[in-house]
Amino acid sequence: MRLFTIIANLRFQDVLDILFLTVVAYHLYLWFWGTKAFKALVGLLALGIVFTVARFGTKVFRIIRDQIDLPNDRVNAVHIEPPQMEFKFRETLSTD
Repeated sequence: MRLFTIIANLRFQDVLDILFLTVVAYHLYLWFWGTKAFKALVGLLALGIVFTVARFGTKVFRIIRDQIDLPNDRVNAVHIEPPQMEFKFRETLSTD
């Protein structure tokens, strides 16, 4: 849905910007091809992709005194006492 909104609001200047940056990126690619700098750029690009993908998979949880709040609001870890941990699950209504 959001993609269609972006395409619908695309201006001529936006298309020119995209084409210009594509040409610049292609010429940089040709200029660096076969050099050590190109291998470094490919490595940095790969690290950036891995970092971006890994960021989407992270789940944040909060630890406060005697409780861990997990990212899913249906699960709370309560009564933390090593080496045992109890979980409390919330009931949800199914809308089949």
